[in-house]
Amino acid sequence: MRVLVARAERFASLTRATHRHTVRARAAAFRPDGRHVLSVSDHGQAEIWDAATGKIVATMPPIPPPPQQPGLVRMYYSAISRDGAYVAVPIPDGVVVWDGEHVRTIGPPRANLVAIDPTGARIAVGAGAKVSAWQVATGERLWTATLPARISKLGWTGDDVVALGADKMARVLAGGHVIPLPAQAPVENLSVGRAGTIATISGNVVELWDATGARGTVIDRRCEVAATAFSPDGRRIAVAGHNGIVRLYDTTTGAELGEFVGHRGSVNSIEFTRDGARLATAGFDLTVRIWDVADRREIVNLRGPREARRSPVGIVSARRDSIGKDGSPAPLRGGASV
Repeated sequence: MRVLVARAERFASLTRATHRHTVRARAAAFRPDGRHVLSVSDHGQAEIWDAATGKIVATMPPIPPPPQQPGLVRMYYSAISRDGAYVAVPIPDGVVVWDGEHVRTIGPPRANLVAIDPTGARIAVGAGAKVSAWQVATGERLWTATLPARISKLGWTGDDVVALGADKMARVLAGGHVIPLPAQAPVENLSVGRAGTIATISGNVVELWDATGARGTVIDRRCEVAATAFSPDGRRIAVAGHNGIVRLYDTTTGAELGEFVGHRGSVNSIEFTRDGARLATAGFDLTVRIWDVADRREIVNLRGPREARRSPVGIVSARRDSIGKDGSPAPLRGGASV
């Protein structure tokens, strides 16, 4: 699968750079210098490449291939820190951490999931039904919690970890203390915000929570929910339906603030830029669209590669400095421009 770094409005068919992994790309993020991208594949193949040319500048040392499990696709559920400083790959021996120069292993054996906190200082590791938190710099274990079911998803909200189990229950792990979120129905997915906010998805319904387990607003989209994303300040939440429409809600009152219409088919990925002024959406129509949040105006429409027809296009990283105020391409830091 190809990872595309695209910057365009009137020239949506152009791409800034193309990088191809040997298998499907799992995650990517701009590096702290804004000129390079760190990406990782489903098999844990991580590379740093130039955002202007696509040229590889560093490759993580090889790791063992993912083990084969009956009925499952072979893959590692890797994660990249928000600032693109390092990648964490959960493997049977622990979690491999690579920052572009140094590689080391921390965490417990039989790791299968990893989530990185917004600061990049800590990781949460899932190993079956156990979740543990670790300091990245020292490799010190902070706490461990055992849940009733195998973990299927992890995320950080503030200093707490949120886990979704195979039993369709979501739980907050506060320093290892387990706080169940008593959702109205089995939880199919969840998302977390930076301001201690949590959203659980159950069919048409999105329930909002805080880290203490207190339920807040309940949103009924009246169509099956595909994805959600909180604004950086936690005051708004974007909710995408399988009908291709993304709606924006006030997280305190539940009031609908507007909608973003343009996708044909389900929207599978949403992300706000860091200042909350732009919203990126990706759908099964093979487009990534960038919207002005204030006036709900589409300012960028990027079409994915033709060979992605069997795999949905996703958002790998959304940077505010990639898009000018009028939607035109903005220069990369370091002097490169489109």
